[in-house]
Amino acid sequence: CLEEENSDETECLILGKTARNDTQDIENADGTVAQAGDTIIYTLSTKNTSKGTEIKDYVVEENLIDVLQYADVVNLGGGKLDDYGVARWPATDINPGETLSRKIVIKIKNPIPSTPIS
Repeated sequence: CLEEENSDETECLILGKTARNDTQDIENADGTVAQAGDTIIYTLSTKNTSKGTEIKDYVVEENLIDVLQYADVVNLGGGKLDDYGVARWPATDINPGETLSRKIVIKIKNPIPSTPIS
């Protein structure tokens, strides 16, 4: 990571996303079935794995357009949702070895909307 002079500093970033079903008390909700009214907490993480390069003005963003078909945003923890369903947080610096986390809290609609058959 960043061993070459012309390297892209973003190659040192490791992105992750986890989901917790707070209503059903499921720590790792990946692969589980959410029910109408359930509250889901997504945690987005970005780790700077470089040895000495600070990543300046990094913007965390997440496209929620598919999620918004079945859920409403309850809290973006300082982020903002645009007209296209993309959540963005203010630019921030990430120090070497630091992990930046952002949370998205959504609530599954009740009733859950039916989807059209393709």
